[in-house]
Amino acid sequence: MSSGEYMPTVSEEKLANWLRRRKVATLKSMEAQFQVSRITVLRRLNAAGYRTSYNHNGSYYTLAETPEFDESGLWSYRDIHFSVHGTLTETLVATVDSCDMGMTVAELEDLLEAKLGNLLSRLVKDGRLTCVIWKGRKGLYLSADTKIGQRQFDRRQRHKVPVASDSFPENCSITEVVEVLRQIILSPNGDAKRWSRQLIDKGVHVTTGQVQSVIEHFGLKKKRRN
Repeated sequence: MSSGEYMPTVSEEKLANWLRRRKVATLKSMEAQFQVSRITVLRRLNAAGYRTSYNHNGSYYTLAETPEFDESGLWSYRDIHFSVHGTLTETLVATVDSCDMGMTVAELEDLLEAKLGNLLSRLVKDGRLTCVIWKGRKGLYLSADTKIGQRQFDRRQRHKVPVASDSFPENCSITEVVEVLRQIILSPNGDAKRWSRQLIDKGVHVTTGQVQSVIEHFGLKKKRRN
């Protein structure tokens, strides 16, 4: 160990080990557990390294080492969600910027499991995202970078729309069904939410509901998350 390397105190180690076992916790629960002030808890968390949830008003904390982020940079513990990008605002911007075809409100809300209407409007007003009308009244959110946004819009226009078929779920196109089935084979231990995220990362925009429709249509076993 180099002379400049930081050594955590016993109290810092105790909090880190406790949170490591719990996975996530609020400041209030840590204050009660260790009978210390909010400032002391934050100081110990800073020493260990931590992340805050992007939902529940950022009230949940986890050690920086704990999340196993998926391809979308997201990790969930029960209904508590974390992002490699930190806040919900930064996650939204990064998610839209990195998506090949932009994203609609429904797609973003399905991916992030959060209501986003007001926040998306503010990001457009602040110039961090662009919104165009897509198929009537649906808003399509694109990168604020003009060149990237145009490429996203062009790809979205070329994207095939769902078609009804007696052999496939009526809310999915043949292409989407094939991609969902392929992803299930590639990642057999996933679930509808994770497969949807993985496909969106690849530029195949299917919602969790569409993935679930494919699972039910073909009688596939739904995987349970731990």
